[in-house]
Amino acid sequence: MSLEEMAMRGEIVSELATSGEIERHLASLQKRLEDAARVENHPETRLFQAYQAIFTCGWIALRVEGWRAVKRPGQHVTVIESMADTLGLDGNAIDTLLALSRQRHADLYEARPISVSEADEAVSEAGKLAERLREWLVLRGVEVP
Repeated sequence: MSLEEMAMRGEIVSELATSGEIERHLASLQKRLEDAARVENHPETRLFQAYQAIFTCGWIALRVEGWRAVKRPGQHVTVIESMADTLGLDGNAIDTLLALSRQRHADLYEARPISVSEADEAVSEAGKLAERLREWLVLRGVEVP
């Protein structure tokens, strides 16, 4: 679904990023990636931080494009799905990220244990997505630390 369609459905609204906002989110993204990569952390913590990094990537891309997701149920799905239009992710990549979102949800709300391999996969996906975001930002002339 395109950003325009998301806007028509009331899932996102047009809003310019504020001064320093993108830089603050990029700093937050880096901290989350670092926490997710720490193998001494519990798998649940690593997956949660990796997922938050994924969400932050989508959030940054929306903000750079001049949009903000509306705070409501389903906001995380909206942000993830928006990356098809912002970062050019294909359907398989979106499905993978949505699966990680479901794992995070199951851990958070159902106390479903997370395996080391699940955490490792989430960390890998977050790292790949963050690199794609950085490349995308450079192409748009956004300074990336």
